[in-house]
Amino acid sequence: MKTRSFFIALILGAIWFFINPLKLNLEQQIILSTTITCVCLWANGGLNKNYVSIILILVYSLVGKTKPLDIISFVYSNTALLIMSTSVLCIGLTKSGLVDKFIDEIMKRTGTSLNTLLILPYILGIILVFLIPQAFARSVILAGVFSTIISSDEKYKKLKEVMLFNVFLSISITYMFFSTGDIVLNGSAMAFAENVSGNSISFFAWIKAMSVPTIVTSIITFLLTKFIFKEELKGFSLDAIENKKSIRVDGKMKASALIIAIIIITWMTKSIHGINEWIPAVIGVILMLAIKIIKIEDLKSINPSFILFLTAAFSIGKVMGANGISDVIFENLKSIIPQGDSNLFLIALAVVIMILHMIIGSSVASLSVALPLFIPLAQSRGYSSNLIMLMSYIMVNIHFLLPHQHANMMVGIGQKFYNDKMMLKFGIYMTPITLLLIALVYIPWWKVVGL
Repeated sequence: MKTRSFFIALILGAIWFFINPLKLNLEQQIILSTTITCVCLWANGGLNKNYVSIILILVYSLVGKTKPLDIISFVYSNTALLIMSTSVLCIGLTKSGLVDKFIDEIMKRTGTSLNTLLILPYILGIILVFLIPQAFARSVILAGVFSTIISSDEKYKKLKEVMLFNVFLSISITYMFFSTGDIVLNGSAMAFAENVSGNSISFFAWIKAMSVPTIVTSIITFLLTKFIFKEELKGFSLDAIENKKSIRVDGKMKASALIIAIIIITWMTKSIHGINEWIPAVIGVILMLAIKIIKIEDLKSINPSFILFLTAAFSIGKVMGANGISDVIFENLKSIIPQGDSNLFLIALAVVIMILHMIIGSSVASLSVALPLFIPLAQSRGYSSNLIMLMSYIMVNIHFLLPHQHANMMVGIGQKFYNDKMMLKFGIYMTPITLLLIALVYIPWWKVVGL
């Protein structure tokens, strides 16, 4: 517990409760003030996340109109089951050596020039989406490979940090290509939007809306990395490359390849057979257990704390909607944000989401607050729920300043691959660039594809 941070969050919630700027009734005030306090605690780490999530769920269960089973419905949702099953699946793919072999073969064919090593994570980031569903695992595995490629000699330390930063960045950008690119963030964005609007976006509709803008974003971030870290990259030479031994193919690797191929095909053809994504993932885990690629103890890779956090985060929009709080906030926002027929409407919305994300920190928590508020507002002005969902998702994904504002990038810092100053340096440049990309690339493209 961080005493100062804890009391700051408590005071902010209390101030909101006693001022009551939205003129809410007592029940609504308790719910919203508790939400503000808990979101602040998530952001500043004033109290253990597990305790914060439990407090939020308990208050929601005791106050208001939402049924307790509805509040914790995420626990047994398709998204939660998919997150848990793919966590174990990733362990199996790593243990089988399939991913290492795949990357090893590609690198043999592409060479090891500086530009190749900077671009390759973007290419692998797209391909590995279908092998490793979780972005965290994809980033750590790929960074582990690159860490062995670049020499550990002290004179290449800064170069190595930039190369590993680029790995995590490229994964974070390229998972925007596909709805399955990041089981956690992409899945959460779609689930939040569907809870609010009742509308969903298909695998191919996502690709149609996001593929071209993501290519443009990838080019921009690649060039920006070269510009920002040009001094560190000057240290590159062929001497910085370590020679690796070739990896042999064995039976477990072949079995893993067959299992993951069947899972991918099942995911991509869901619109035909209607089988939820978690079912083939669970079957894949059972098969890996049966042929001893993974062991029972590998089930520990399922993170209960993370599932608890997501359960609390997913309940925010549902509870605020059921108790009429979203409607009150919605009416107030209508008078602040420009009219729907104004060119500034979506940009103003993007700026608000950016600020919200900087304050809340967690991308998932930011979406859990933003989408229930902004989807109804935007729909009332003629915009589709999927457009607002994708724009909000982009704002919380490609823009960050501090580690807690981007979970995937934070993993890289936690693994000591690079430092938080690199994130801040990159994020400062990305602040105006993100808004320019929204205005000049994403929104125009979405108009072309009729989103």
